[in-house]
Amino acid sequence: MWRDEVRYYGFRLLSQSSCDFASNSSMTKSPRGHIEIGRELSSEGGIAVVAAGRLGSSLALALAKAGRNVVAVSSRRVEHRRWLTSALRRAIAGRGGGTRSSTVRVCNNAPEAASHAKVVFVTSNDGAIGDVVDSCELGAGQYVAHCSGLLAANVLSEAAPHATVGAIHPLQTFPTPDSDRLLHGISFGIESSDAAFREWLCGVATSFGGRVVHLTGDADRAAYHAAAVMACGLLAGWTGLAADMWGALGISRDEALRHMAPMIESTVGAVSQLGIPEAMSGPFVRGDVDTVRAHLDATGRAGADVGRAYAALALAQLPLASAKDNLDADVVRELTDILTNQLQSI
Repeated sequence: MWRDEVRYYGFRLLSQSSCDFASNSSMTKSPRGHIEIGRELSSEGGIAVVAAGRLGSSLALALAKAGRNVVAVSSRRVEHRRWLTSALRRAIAGRGGGTRSSTVRVCNNAPEAASHAKVVFVTSNDGAIGDVVDSCELGAGQYVAHCSGLLAANVLSEAAPHATVGAIHPLQTFPTPDSDRLLHGISFGIESSDAAFREWLCGVATSFGGRVVHLTGDADRAAYHAAAVMACGLLAGWTGLAADMWGALGISRDEALRHMAPMIESTVGAVSQLGIPEAMSGPFVRGDVDTVRAHLDATGRAGADVGRAYAALALAQLPLASAKDNLDADVVRELTDILTNQLQSI
């Protein structure tokens, strides 16, 4: 099934086969001569998750529930530290605690948390990653990975010149700090020039039942992250604009979203099950030129930016709609002209 999804979406980077191990005791040998690095990273020094907001908190909980040796977490907010202390205690108790201590240090700063760990996950926003890592003063024998989708792993090298660096980005959105369940069965963008650390990060992903996307270079990361934003943040924003269109009916955004939610959920399900273009529907795959004209009038009345966005998105996805083989060439040309003229006239 996954190979079929690769065909539909064209992600040449997606792969799972190169990272086959998921257990804490997995063993591999790095080019630098480290033996049993999986065991070293997972058991001896432990894991710290620093600058824990929604992503970091969810990651820390998921790692703890999976039996990983989480030893420290940091957050600057007092109330969040209290919540983390309780949530992590429950997470560890829920898996039986094992032979490891059920106490996770919940610190008010990243350097303190990092000082207790072999591996440090940095989960701050992109702009703060360098400063957070620099403050930790990581040394030789420590490993650090940021969770940015856009930034390359080597952005950590200047701030942590003696540590081994990497990146692991969960391809997911985290609406709350206890969204750890959303880490299961997703894809992870992974990068590290160190083969052993890269394999260990792959093991983290596969222990969550996840798939791995190997990222190399700025161009790869920019394409990967832009795609993620298009499919998540921009999709949510676009749905909000669609809901605002119901204002012309005297219906609020929240109510409109409740009306449209079943359709949105069905669309997401169809994309997952059928792929693209099979899951696409609407006037562009049917060739309903008059309907498209009416939509352009309505979106234009909603605002110039909304009108442009509708026309630009429709024009960009027209080749995908055409791939369903429902449209003849004349209809495609007419739709292209209509949409192009709309963009030029607004």
